[in-house]
Amino acid sequence: MVHRLLLFIALSLSTLCGQAQVVNFSPKGMFQTEAFELSLQPSNSKYQIYYTLDGTRPTKENAMLYSSPIKITTTTPVSAVCVDADGVEYGIMAKTYIFLKDVYKQPANPEGYPENWSRKDSKTYWKGYYKMDTSVTENDEYRDLMDDAMMAIPTVCITTNIDYLFSASDDENTGGIYVHTGKDASKVGDGWERPASIEYFDPETGGKFQLNCGLLLHGGNSRNPQNSAKHSFRVSFKKEYGEGKLKFKLFEDDDAVQKFDHLVLRAGYNYTWIKNGSKSMYPQNIVQRTNAQYIYDSWAKEVQHAMGHLFTHRRFCHLYLNNLYWGLYEICEKINDNFASAYLGGEDEDYDVIDVNEMIDGTRDAYTTMYNTAMKVGAKANDNNYTKLQTNHLLDIENYIDYMLINWYIGNDDWDNNNWRCIRSRVNPGDGFKYLVWDAETAFTDVNYNKVEKKNGNPTAMMEVLKKNPDFKKTAQERIACHLTGDGILTPHRAAQLYSKIADEIDLPIICESARWGGYRVFTGESEETYTRNDHWLPRKQDLLENYFPKRTENMLSYLTKFGLFDPTRIEHINDVNAIRKPTDAVYDLQGRKVSTISSIRTLPPGVYIHAGKKFCVGSY
Repeated sequence: MVHRLLLFIALSLSTLCGQAQVVNFSPKGMFQTEAFELSLQPSNSKYQIYYTLDGTRPTKENAMLYSSPIKITTTTPVSAVCVDADGVEYGIMAKTYIFLKDVYKQPANPEGYPENWSRKDSKTYWKGYYKMDTSVTENDEYRDLMDDAMMAIPTVCITTNIDYLFSASDDENTGGIYVHTGKDASKVGDGWERPASIEYFDPETGGKFQLNCGLLLHGGNSRNPQNSAKHSFRVSFKKEYGEGKLKFKLFEDDDAVQKFDHLVLRAGYNYTWIKNGSKSMYPQNIVQRTNAQYIYDSWAKEVQHAMGHLFTHRRFCHLYLNNLYWGLYEICEKINDNFASAYLGGEDEDYDVIDVNEMIDGTRDAYTTMYNTAMKVGAKANDNNYTKLQTNHLLDIENYIDYMLINWYIGNDDWDNNNWRCIRSRVNPGDGFKYLVWDAETAFTDVNYNKVEKKNGNPTAMMEVLKKNPDFKKTAQERIACHLTGDGILTPHRAAQLYSKIADEIDLPIICESARWGGYRVFTGESEETYTRNDHWLPRKQDLLENYFPKRTENMLSYLTKFGLFDPTRIEHINDVNAIRKPTDAVYDLQGRKVSTISSIRTLPPGVYIHAGKKFCVGSY
């Protein structure tokens, strides 16, 4: 374990990506094991350096003038700025030095941080919660795993003024965004953004960056202090803070972009250990903590990717706020016009981006046209309105069907009157509006839950009409056969295999989350137990692998048959590529274009294809 930590320290000395290095820090490594002398050197010898050690954004007026090496003995966020002879300041740089042995003993009352966070009412507050639970970090089951758990995924450090996070002031320019979350009746804090620095370090590759950015809270109900004390963040890269974009290979997928205007740091809320609920208030929520997995949304997104569709890339990380470990988070792309243009082409302003009843970007006109057209589709073949959906590039039919299959399969119970998003270009609309999985946390509740017949919002209302159209049903039959039969991504083995793969990403890091937040509901009086990896997370994972995935596909096919979208007697079993004998035979897409030969069929994207006049399905990989 010590040797592995030393390897990560060596890797962290590699070249930093991000903004220009106005101040050079030595040593460069993020993780340290012994006290050291920190040296700061300006890029121009005529500059003076001013620095802070508590996260404060440094200026000549509020920071210390650097004159000699600084003794660093514990986890410390160092911020530095260069100032020339005329008093002009150049590019704040930040560097967080982490001592894991101190992180594991993070106190309940860290120096400089307030006891109270958000106000409950006129007399009482929600108390701040900062500590790492030593009943986890020093437990015989976990003590020797802690370093590996911290180094198993990347680390993200946010550095900013403590008051920008936790000040009780309601001043829109200086108030704390963690205190004023914008979710009470006054909406104080809604949309507040604060200047900050973000650092990233990947222990596996040594990849790293540091950039100045804007920081604000992200999310809906999870911003309500009663619901969660662990909030999500949005990071914005703007010229006013420094670099206008993050340019970095953040996600491992080959199809992921490497330039970002925004990132989301998802804390998780539903089906996590932070979920509110007690025996006397919201007792139905207790099961969300006992069944917490933290990867339901991740799995749904990766399924959409495996189906061959646009999706939001993601990866887990450990997050620090200044010198405090804040828990397990997931870095995700933000769905907006910039995301759409990055993946689909064109300009940001070309796109309509819809979030249920709200506009993220663009206008709602085309979506309203699409929805109204879908709701008028008739029950006969060659229906004019169904044709319009495709010829007018209003709705990507295959994307829509696959998106519905994902949400039905997981039994997403916080959808579709909530948590759906779709995008379309007004200039080059392609196949029409594309739906994207987002915030699919309330899932996997019951293997026998028939979500197919539930109608809560626009996507399911459309399905109630479209399912009666024979042309739509034909496409639905193909998509269902592709994904829920043969070697499809929603077959028992494939679905469980993907779930295990994602679970492996946090198999060790979940221990750190347990130490940071597993005891929070004990702290609030809503629970009598601290949630842990071995007692809660691993048993629930095993339960899903043994009792959900093996049975869910068969149940889904039954529900879809009853719903009228699937006819099990009409499957041409087509995932069996080996049954097709001639490797040189041509393979065509559904538009009749030659796309491959049988010998290279496995290189095709997942979908339905034609060979010798018959359709067959290439499973998702």
